[in-house]
Amino acid sequence: MKTVLTVLCWFCVVVMLNGCDNGDDGGTAGARGDFPDVSFTVDENGNVTCWNADKNVITTRQICTWNCAYYEGMSPRKVTLWFDEAPVCIPTGVVTVDPDTGEETIEQECNIETALVKVDYAPCML
Repeated sequence: MKTVLTVLCWFCVVVMLNGCDNGDDGGTAGARGDFPDVSFTVDENGNVTCWNADKNVITTRQICTWNCAYYEGMSPRKVTLWFDEAPVCIPTGVVTVDPDTGEETIEQECNIETALVKVDYAPCML
């Protein structure tokens, strides 16, 4: 009887150890958990698509929220992105010099486009 109980005890220990999460990520190096990466696109018409967002509100501006995701950092957090029409400027490469001060400025071409205008971070809301 003692041998049967010993074998049964060792079997239970093996089953319990196999049930533990030992941190194995299935063989992928640098796995970051089950949280998504913040991802969005703005098409040529100014329409914003927020991928995997938990909330997407469109009023006079568009606000996308991820309750717990990776964005510009190594740890997941709540991320809210605000999109609205804003001036988007691109340097033209033309340098002008102020004749009075001698200060150089690079000219820019600006257009009003849909752009990311604000980013808010908060702790994850699980």
